[in-house]
Amino acid sequence: MKKLHLLLAAALPLAAATAHADVTIYGILDIGPTHVDNVGGKSANQMDAGTLQQSRLGFKGEEKLMGNTVAFFQLESGFNIDTGALATANTLFSRDARVGLKGDFGMVSLGRQANATVDALAPFSAAMLGYGPSYMAAHPGNHDRILNIPTDNSIKYTTPSFGGLNAVVLYGAGEQAGNTRQNSVRNAALTYKSGAFSAGASYLWQSGSNVTNAALLAPAANPYGATGAADVLRSSGIGAGYNFGTTYLHGILSQSKFGLSGTTVRSLEVGVKYPTGPWVLGADVTHTRVVDRADIDVLIVSAAYYLSKRTNLYATLASADADGSNAAGTPLSAQIFTLGASSDGQQRALHLGLRHVF
Repeated sequence: MKKLHLLLAAALPLAAATAHADVTIYGILDIGPTHVDNVGGKSANQMDAGTLQQSRLGFKGEEKLMGNTVAFFQLESGFNIDTGALATANTLFSRDARVGLKGDFGMVSLGRQANATVDALAPFSAAMLGYGPSYMAAHPGNHDRILNIPTDNSIKYTTPSFGGLNAVVLYGAGEQAGNTRQNSVRNAALTYKSGAFSAGASYLWQSGSNVTNAALLAPAANPYGATGAADVLRSSGIGAGYNFGTTYLHGILSQSKFGLSGTTVRSLEVGVKYPTGPWVLGADVTHTRVVDRADIDVLIVSAAYYLSKRTNLYATLASADADGSNAAGTPLSAQIFTLGASSDGQQRALHLGLRHVF
């Protein structure tokens, strides 16, 4: 009994501190079957996790400091619910790992975090809005870095709002001795919101090993060319959205240039979100033009039915058509994001999913 009293006495201060801490545990679970008409020349039935939103487990918290200053942190781990494996091998907090301060001066954060382009353009991208079109709507190879792949070793600053206008700047250190450019990221963006209208613009300069499409596109479906330590990606984009009461219309125009291959690529995306009762209907189309090489069109329609505020069923039908050549000079294969490459320039996929948010 004496040992129990001592244990309780030691635990009380920790319990008191925990009781006053503003910490939230949250997450998303997303999984369902997919039918693809052509993966390497054959149809495929598979169980896919995180098609609408990547499954995740996160922790975030705040502590009020002097005046209006607040310390905050966020740790978020992506994983595959179909296997239980980490979404990124050997990286526990693959989606977010940052700590920072915010107040009248704006917000500054340090760690592994979303870049400024994501802050500015994700609200106008169907792949990031999470209402139905899903990650299948991501621009081929994520060439413009709108799909959130966090930046390591970074510091980000967001200004206070000036009449609805915010500026965001991010620097990702390459950590290469004797070369401050290698593997580094320099990124700036503007965001604006006024009533039903919102807009964003960004510019990103990214060097080295971070500039790879190999994990996102099979060689047969990659029209951009090889990238590596000597490469530099320059990408810019603008986006806007307008909420017409029940209908949200959104769009993006982006351009990227890869220094090593000299390839220039442009994407134009337009989408619509229409909630009606427990249903949310959506449609999105993207045309990607790789100058003097290829054209890729991706069309997606979707429907989500909300069983509650936190749980919904959804269906996504995606179609991709690719024309032109890949970097090797052979006919370009179609490849919807998250799926394997087709044997030709066409690919169709139907995904049924269940998503639960907590």
